[in-house]
Order: sequence, then C-alpha cells, then structure tokens
Amino acid sequence: MRNFVRLLKGAGILNMLGMTVAFAAIYIILVQINYDWNYNNQIKDVDRIFVAAHKDWQEEGKYDINFCRPIMETLMKQSSVVESYAIVNSVNNQSFVIGQGGDERIIAAKMMNATSTVFDLFDIDVISGSIDGIGQGYTLAINENTAKRLNIKLGDVLQFEEEGKQRTVIAIFEDMPKKSMIAGVDFICCNILEEKHLDDFGQYSYRYFVKLKHVDDVSDFETNAKTMIRKMVDSYFVGVTEEEKDAFVVSVTIKLFALKGSQFKKELIDTEPLYKCNKTTAITLFVVAILILAITLINYLNFFMSQVPLKLKAVNTRKVLGDSRVSLVAGFMLESVILVAISLFLSYVLVRVMASSTYAELISCPLGVNSNVPIALFTVGIALVMTLAITFYPAMYVTSFSPVIAIKGTMGTVNRGRLFRYILIGFQFIVSIAFVICAFFIRMQYDYMMNYDMGFDKELLYTATIPADVDNRDYYTSEFQNQIAIKNVAWAPRELVGLNKMEWGRSINGKMMSFSCYPVSYNFLQFMGIEVLEGRDFLPADEKCENGIFIFNQVAKEKFELELTSKVGGHMTDTDIAGFCENFKSLPLHYEMEPFAFYVFGKHPWWPLTHLYIRSNLGATYENIRKAVEEVVMKLSPDFNLEKINLKFFNYCCPIKKISKI
Repeated sequence: MRNFVRLLKGAGILNMLGMTVAFAAIYIILVQINYDWNYNNQIKDVDRIFVAAHKDWQEEGKYDINFCRPIMETLMKQSSVVESYAIVNSVNNQSFVIGQGGDERIIAAKMMNATSTVFDLFDIDVISGSIDGIGQGYTLAINENTAKRLNIKLGDVLQFEEEGKQRTVIAIFEDMPKKSMIAGVDFICCNILEEKHLDDFGQYSYRYFVKLKHVDDVSDFETNAKTMIRKMVDSYFVGVTEEEKDAFVVSVTIKLFALKGSQFKKELIDTEPLYKCNKTTAITLFVVAILILAITLINYLNFFMSQVPLKLKAVNTRKVLGDSRVSLVAGFMLESVILVAISLFLSYVLVRVMASSTYAELISCPLGVNSNVPIALFTVGIALVMTLAITFYPAMYVTSFSPVIAIKGTMGTVNRGRLFRYILIGFQFIVSIAFVICAFFIRMQYDYMMNYDMGFDKELLYTATIPADVDNRDYYTSEFQNQIAIKNVAWAPRELVGLNKMEWGRSINGKMMSFSCYPVSYNFLQFMGIEVLEGRDFLPADEKCENGIFIFNQVAKEKFELELTSKVGGHMTDTDIAGFCENFKSLPLHYEMEPFAFYVFGKHPWWPLTHLYIRSNLGATYENIRKAVEEVVMKLSPDFNLEKINLKFFNYCCPIKKISKI
C-alpha cells in the first residue's frame, strides 16, 4: 500500500487523470458506435420492413422517401406481397400541460405522427384500452412508462401547446425498442395523417414504410409498382404527352430499402424519421478508441517501467525478508486494479457531467450508464483485463532480479527490455502527434466554416424558439424592438441553414420542379442582408394577401426558367413571384446551392413562425439578450416554459435533418 500511495504523487496523479479521460472517451465512442451499428435491429420483424423511396428530382443517384398518397395507397392495397404498411412522417418533441390550477406543469414529450396502421407495422402491443378510432378525432396512445411516470390514465385529457388542442388518451402501449426510429416515443397521434390528401397528386409529403410477407418479395413489389403507376398515369393524367408521362413514371419509380441498415444507405436523402450515419465514421471511431486504449496502456507501462529503479531495491529487500515472487507480483497487480478502479470511477463522473452539459448534443444517443449497461461493463472489463495484462510484464520484470543487485546498488545499470520500451514510446509519440495534427486540421475546418461567407449577415445574430402565433406575433415584435439590447427581429418556422426545411414539388412550364420552401416574415430578407436582384422585396401588405407570395433565388430562376410573370403553386392556389434574390448557402458547406424560395403565407398561414431571429445592438452580451427575451415572453406568454426558448448564437445552429415535403 505504501508503494500505491507513492504512485499517487506527482507523475502518478497525471497518469491516473490521463486514464480517466481515456476511459471516458472510449466509453463515449463505444456508446455512439453501438448505437449506430445496431440501430433498428431490435424492431420485431425488421428484416421484412422496408422504406419506400423514389429517385430524387434534383440530385442524381439519390432517393427521396416523400410520396403523394393516391399512388402509394392504391399500390399498397393492391399488392399481394404487402402484409402491412403505414405512414410515419415524424418523431419530434412536443409539450403538453399536466395538472390543474397551481399544480400545472409543462412537460416535453416525444410525439410520433403516423397512420393507425403503424401498430401493425411495428407490432406495437397495446396493453390497455383500444386503438379503435385512433385515426379520427383528437385522441392518442401513450407509452406505458410515460403513463406511469406522469400518472396519466385512460380517459385523461391533455392540452398540447403547439397544436392548441386537447387530446384524449384512449390506449396505453408497451415501451418501444431502444436504438431505433421508434425508441422513446411517448405518444402516438394518428388523426393528422389518416385521411389527409388521399386524392392529391401534388402533395409529396408522406413517408411510407411497408412490411412484406417474405423478405424476398422486394423485386415482385417493385415490378408491380412500376406497372401500376403507369396505369394510373394513363388514367388520371389527361392532356399530357407520352414523353411527360414516361418522365413522371421514371421519376416516381419505387425502390424499397431495408429498414435494417438504412442508417448507412448513402443513396437515401436524410429525412425524418430516418436516422443517417456514416459506416466509415463508425469504423474510424472504433480505430480511434483502440488507439486511445493502446496509448493509455503504453503510457501506464512506461510509467511503471520508469519506477523500476525505485521499486527494485524495495522488491529485492522484501525478497531477502522472505516474500515470494508470486506475492510480489500479486501486489503490483492489486495496485494496478486499485488505480484503474479509481480512474474508472472518475471517468464515470466525467461522463455524467458531460451527459448533462451542452456537449451531449454532439452525441446522437443517451450517454447514461443505465441506458448503456453492456457498453459500461465492456469498458470496465477491457480496462481491467488490459491493464492487468500490461502490468504482468513489468511486474515479472522487476521481480526477476537477484537480491545481490540491490545489495551492490547496480540495479540502475540493467539494460534488459530497453529496446522494447523505446519502441513503445516511439509508437505512443507517433499516435499522439497524429491526433494533434488531426485536431489541428479539425480546428482549421471549424474556423473555415465559422468564418465562411454564407451570403447573408451573421454578425450579432441570435436565434430562439418563441410561443408566437398569427394573433400575437406583432405584439412580440413590438415588445422585442423596445428592448435596449435588441436592434431588430425577424421570424421563420425553423433554422435557415441545414437540411431541416420543407420541400415543395410543383409543375411549372410543363416541368416538375422541386425546391426548398422557407416561410418567413415580410422583413426577413432585409433583416438578413439578402439582396433582391430583380423585382421587389416582401412588403407588410404581403402578410395580408389572399394566396401568399414567393421570392426565389437565382438557382431556381435559372433551373426552372422562371420569370416575374410566372405562377407557382403556393399553399392554397397558384401564387405570384415578387422577385428573385441572390444565392446564399442554405445547406451545409459540402452541399451545392439548391433551388430555394422564401415564402410569405398571407392571411391564411398553416405553419406558425415560432423561430425568432434577433439582431442585437453593438455591445449587448448573451446575458443581456437572454434577459430581454425572457422578460418579453413572461409578459406575453406567462405560462410558457422558459427553458424551451433555447437562445443560441446563430453560428452554432446547424441541424442535420430534413422534414416535410409538399
């Protein structure tokens, strides 16, 4: 034990802290790899479940999972190889009110929007109540664990903030498989999608998942789909040339992708509710974890070997006093176990701290040990086994000398094993330097992205989520502009930069066009410093117009041969184009410029603009902006949960998923 206390001095403490960070990093990496590699594997009959997709209209070699309902509903009902199917459009967070009077609480929950057949598709077991009629009226099903945790019972009525509606709990279902697209779902809501747009060929916003009777029925399904789509086109598309019919059939030719492993399919466009990751990244992370473990063990071995001259005299003295070599080796092994155990405990604390910090957003899955028991046990096991293995050699080495060496004082002259240690140190330096170089280039890439000219003004820009709607948005705008720290505000439904935007498919000039549509307040372009090159900017009166109005970017204008006189289908009917703006980056930097349209809804909006953009005054701090925003929200929406505001610097807002396509 005296030797162990000596280990925890000076370099020993540094060694222990190094192992703490290393074990925490290895655990986190393995958790992410396990999540990515086994995603969806726990879903029952996952081998027979597929996601339907068609060739993307913009990007060659890519497949989109958004369909119109007339084609898919007819196909699914007529195909003899289909056992069940469902639309699953999204799994996202919503908040609802629980309790009454002074006991009211706002609870965040994960809501799945799907058709009622989702219970058959994923074989979801309803343990209480019934799902009969869940596709009609304002009802929902609740997860068993959520119901127990919040004391919610059948028949309870919940008030959902974003919908502004009350929903009655009519069924309780079992917990969903972990590490899957349906994991952690608290509620299932079906009436929103059940009968919407059943006869509309222009609404490409529905994502179909199908369970086949046999896994080898894929080719039969795809062949039947192509034949049926051609028949439907001949029947429904009147006054359209054969060439246009052929082009449409090709554009919506259906291909099935297995749900198992879909996270690694590069052909599939990143769209909710799919989860996408990179197999190469997963393998690279695994190699990094191995290298981190190797460096840690080599560092421990070198640290141990550096102590040999100090240990040798004590060891040989104990030999003279009668201690056996076995007991001496066992003592060294015990010291290593204690040291590793302390490091593992500290790494557990470190993981807990990270899991509750904003850095947890960098990981796609829960970091808690309770959610990753096998990974935690594996990390502990591999740490102990490898440390014991690496300790055995130096323990045998230091106990191998004759006691005469200690008496003569010549233990420092022993050269045995020196070459081996030099090789290990060299390997350690090579890997460490490689990590430093990689970190340097990552930092350069980060600085490049942060300072890249996106085509709009990013200075002094913040974003937040605000409970604004059509009725109170003007009041919010006025109150924010009265705050000293705030220069101006603008509104949108979601983040501007990222893949999380809706896409609209429209026929213009006899061609099918697909573009990202981004609803905004009338002042958004001026607020962001985006110049209108032709036509005019949005006006306050546009927010009171009947049908909405567009401003397209130059990519859309050139690709679709648009003019100011062109008419484009809006959210209600054909809509005017106010102008054309300069191109800017609305996607991550490795994507090309896309056809893009800003859109003002007019007097009939269907998507609330709750994503607030704030331009601060010079000198205002983050804390100033936070207090100003909270003051306004508490004044206009006193029941709103302030934690949901999520105030961020604009540079750190870059979501990675795409949502709806219309």
